[in-house]
Amino acid sequence: MRTALATTLKRQATEPLADILREKQSILITQHGLLGAHLVALQSYQRQQACIAIDDRPTAAALVQSVLAKRAQGVAGAGKKPRK
Repeated sequence: MRTALATTLKRQATEPLADILREKQSILITQHGLLGAHLVALQSYQRQQACIAIDDRPTAAALVQSVLAKRAQGVAGAGKKPRK
């Protein structure tokens, strides 16, 4: 990961973007000496979002517990597949 000034990106945007795509590394963008943004390749971002989505899925055990709790409460159709 490298750091780039916002003014440099304003003047020469194509070169850092090409570097990101070619080297698969991200760039931290600073403005007035402070971190302002994190520029990453789209594929890297999408892969990261997919990993987050997988981590947020309920576990099989949690799903089973949910179905059993609904059955215990008498909720109709709990744990059954919907008919087509």
